Amino acid sequence: MWDGTPALSIVEDFIGRLSELAKVRAVVAIGSRVRGGWRPWSDIDLVIVCDEHIGPHLPKLRHLGTIDPKPYTPKGLLEGILRCDVELVEAFEEGLVLYDDGLWADMRVLYERVKTVLGVEKYGPGWRIRRKVPPEELARAVRRGAEELAR
Repeated sequence: MWDGTPALSIVEDFIGRLSELAKVRAVVAIGSRVRGGWRPWSDIDLVIVCDEHIGPHLPKLRHLGTIDPKPYTPKGLLEGILRCDVELVEAFEEGLVLYDDGLWADMRVLYERVKTVLGVEKYGPGWRIRRKVPPEELARAVRRGAEELAR
């Protein structure tokens, strides 16, 4: 439950403590705090990308409950992009990047390719996927896009 502490101070403390336990690669705020529709009881939703699974570290961190972490490893982030995890679509489309060592920017390029291939678009308050593409075909299209960018 939020106790009145400024949200950015809570995020800085949480990520600072997490970075002592794991290599943080990216932090992106999503949800009502970013959209501006938050209430005093709203949590702070953060997509957090670390080199390792952070599940074992979470109980050691303060502010859990006020902060709702959405943890990913780089591999999990790539898999989530290919699945079009709704929290990742929201993060890439409307999220507020709080920290990025370059991984998030690189993954954004792949997300944009997936978005184009699948026809991901805003639909009311959420998102929809206009085209169904078999996973193997999507992976090939993303790989081709990545190879084109590398040239």
